[in-house]
Amino acid sequence: MSRNAVFIALVAVLVFAGIVLFAWEAGNNSQPEPDPSIKILFYATGCPHCANVEQFIQENKIEEKIAFEKREVSNDLDNAKLFLKREAQCQIPEKERGSIPVFWDGTTCIGGDVNIIAYFQQLLAPSATTSTEPVSTTSTK
Repeated sequence: MSRNAVFIALVAVLVFAGIVLFAWEAGNNSQPEPDPSIKILFYATGCPHCANVEQFIQENKIEEKIAFEKREVSNDLDNAKLFLKREAQCQIPEKERGSIPVFWDGTTCIGGDVNIIAYFQQLLAPSATTSTEPVSTTSTK
């Protein structure tokens, strides 16, 4: 075998090893999945319905009263994967998945700005005046 062939084979092996190492590292850099009981608001940048929820959260200081995480899904692949996993847990049909905002309360998906705001209002309402009308949700049961 000529020196050029050995050199080319060595370079090819090194390039292949670099690609495998890069792919392996990229796969291991994903965030660990949070505890399923942690409440999460899934939203996207530029989403007007998400902005309605955010405005309600800010105006009513919801984050000071209710513990939950916010996960942006349009620019973060790990958050998008978690979002789709939670929707699957809620047994939302595949063709209906991906609509935002969605609030995961630990067991249930609450979809849409109106329903999420109603959910927060219901949680914050004094027990004597709590509405008996349920918020529209999809359960994981």
